[in-house]
Amino acid sequence: MLEQRLQEALADVARRFAAAGVDYYLGGSCMLRLYGYDVVVGDVDVVVPGDARPRVMQALANLEIDQPQSTEPWRTGWMLRTGLETTEGSVDLDIMGDLAIEIDGEVARFPFAAHDRFNLGDMLIPLGDIAAWYHLYRVHNPARAALIAGRLSDEEIMAAARRLSIDHLFSPTLIVRIGDGPR
Repeated sequence: MLEQRLQEALADVARRFAAAGVDYYLGGSCMLRLYGYDVVVGDVDVVVPGDARPRVMQALANLEIDQPQSTEPWRTGWMLRTGLETTEGSVDLDIMGDLAIEIDGEVARFPFAAHDRFNLGDMLIPLGDIAAWYHLYRVHNPARAALIAGRLSDEEIMAAARRLSIDHLFSPTLIVRIGDGPR
């Protein structure tokens, strides 16, 4: 489960985005934790459609917002970063518009679709596609990719590669797994 500060931050994001009409899904380490992976959660990462930027800015109107440049290997359309105050301190929030990442020399654009939902009180928090994030972590954090692969079948990983249009670059023989429970 998530620490209280992260639950409060997620609830804040959900309320703000609902009020501004922003579709989103949770990604990164917070998503991994909600899928049951034992990872340290440092911040909250959310993905939104590229055209949601004006609504996101409206949702975050009373917050100080940084607009960092997307750096290697990220190829997002845009990024925003801010802090959300909770009863236990600030939580960093990273928002990525049109998530994409360079994988094996090609840009993989993540389809915008939630694959599951997490019930947080009276709110449903949409979660990203864990198999697609496996491919992101192959580039960004190989240890996390190996952890994720421990619970996915070759077929799930290859289906995600097809959704990302990188299946011609990848085969099941490249999958590295570490033990993290049954598949």
